[in-house]
Amino acid sequence: MKDRELIIHNYIRAYNEFDADALVRDLAPDVFYENVADDAVAMSIRGTNNIKEQFVLAQDIFMSREIHVKNIKHTGDHSEVDLPYQSILAIPIKGRFPKGAAMESDGNLLFKFLGNTIIEIVFMLDDITTLNNII
Repeated sequence: MKDRELIIHNYIRAYNEFDADALVRDLAPDVFYENVADDAVAMSIRGTNNIKEQFVLAQDIFMSREIHVKNIKHTGDHSEVDLPYQSILAIPIKGRFPKGAAMESDGNLLFKFLGNTIIEIVFMLDDITTLNNII
């Protein structure tokens, strides 16, 4: 499990630092990624190239964003990470959140592993709230 936790921490570090190359380092070439916000699937992607491309495009949406590990639970080939999420938007999103909105949510990252390779990721955020508008 120590290897898995190192891989998970590396993934989260890459996410927080907007490092696309490091983000996909431990992903299987045909990895499946799904983003779920408020119980609705917001995005589904397959393959490291597509994930990397989407990750780079998303960088323009945020001034900053961070997730941190609160807890990791391992069950079989799955690892579930409880995490707080915080971000500041660089652009408005769908009229729901204005540019400069500071947002937060509690969430989970679910990883499925094959050995030391991530083959599936589900990123879930619930009850996304706007704290304030910093700009």
